[in-house]
Amino acid sequence: MSISVGGLSTGLDVNAIVSQLMALERRPLEQLDRQKADSRAQLSAFGQLKSAFSSFETAMGKLASRDKFELFSTTSSNENAFAAVADTTASASSHQITIANLAQAHKIGSASYVDSKTAIGGTGTLHFSSGTKTFNIAVNGTNNTLEGIRDAINGSTNNSFVNASIINTGSGSHLVLTSRETGLANAVSVTTTDDDATNADGSGLSKLIYGAGASELQAAANANLTVDGYAVSSATNAVTGVIQGVTLNLKSATTVTESLVVARDNEKIKTNIQGFVDAYNNISSTMRTLGGKGATLQGDSALLNMERQLRNILNDKFAGGGYNYLSDVGISTGSDGKLVVDSTKLDKALSNDITSVAKLFGDQTNGFAVRFEALADTLSGASGFISTREGSINSRINLLDDRRDLLTYRLEQTEKRYRAQFNALEGLVAQMQSSGDFLSRQLANLPTFGSR
Repeated sequence: MSISVGGLSTGLDVNAIVSQLMALERRPLEQLDRQKADSRAQLSAFGQLKSAFSSFETAMGKLASRDKFELFSTTSSNENAFAAVADTTASASSHQITIANLAQAHKIGSASYVDSKTAIGGTGTLHFSSGTKTFNIAVNGTNNTLEGIRDAINGSTNNSFVNASIINTGSGSHLVLTSRETGLANAVSVTTTDDDATNADGSGLSKLIYGAGASELQAAANANLTVDGYAVSSATNAVTGVIQGVTLNLKSATTVTESLVVARDNEKIKTNIQGFVDAYNNISSTMRTLGGKGATLQGDSALLNMERQLRNILNDKFAGGGYNYLSDVGISTGSDGKLVVDSTKLDKALSNDITSVAKLFGDQTNGFAVRFEALADTLSGASGFISTREGSINSRINLLDDRRDLLTYRLEQTEKRYRAQFNALEGLVAQMQSSGDFLSRQLANLPTFGSR
């Protein structure tokens, strides 16, 4: 073991000298750290750009086809009776609706049993059917209770149409079977094959059969209504295909005729257009921040190229419709460089010629939203330019980390070498001092010649 007592023999402050020497040696390491910090700042900047373009692409997706402008709202005169939803295939219209009755799911309740855990007194096979769908349940000594039968029904992989539950009353327990779907065609039928060969005799498993022991708690029923005087029957309370592009969601029967109005939803279209403007302005603001004086991407050619591509699309003319520029529908560049929307002008364009507005944005050849969406995907997509640039920066960071690890190891060895050299110097000086002290003592002990 060696003990370093730097400076005791030479009078030198070895720790201070080594620290100063290592400060010089670490300058390349500090340079690597600065390069890594710069790379991480660039990675963060491109991450912000990627996020902005991703949001921009999402906004464009709401405008990038002509059918995105086929938006309709629905108004029911009685929301307690029915509501409606319209898709892009609908058309502006009005209708008179009367609801005679709602669609119902078939429900059967068994005869009363002592409780849900006591054996029901019979075994065999339960057969369930609904339309063309069927499945069977084997009832034996392991599951011949209401709970066991319920679990077997609900757990059957072949069961796609009925749910089983148990109702406990003061006088006993009942197994209740409920069709999973409404409508006459989805009524549930139950038959048995009793092990005692006495099917449908009202005992054992037969007590689960409607007509022999079970009772109908709710009849299966189609919804019945009239639309503009035409009779309509539906297996469900979500009535589709009657009014093109409209789904009627029935809630209750009506005693009077109610009305439904289907109209173009220009407000929703305006919201989507405003979303485009906000997303574009967000990109512009992000670019200005990242490319400003002293900012991370100041003068970056990639950023400048992105800005140029956005401006080129924005200022390009659309040839193929009644409107040629975004400014024709009220979207213009303000004094601060951001896009602004003239709501009055946009309202007028949507009211007068919505087809041309749809073309302006959603034409698949050169609509503004289509071109902007394609650019955003090229830049921010999984294999886009920004992702490629991020991969390059990450590779550079990894390379800097490798170089830093190697340089750190070399610096550790260098510091060890410096300290070893100074320790050796200390030992040499101490040895010389010791020899000098010995000679001085020897000379002091020599006899003095010439004195009497």
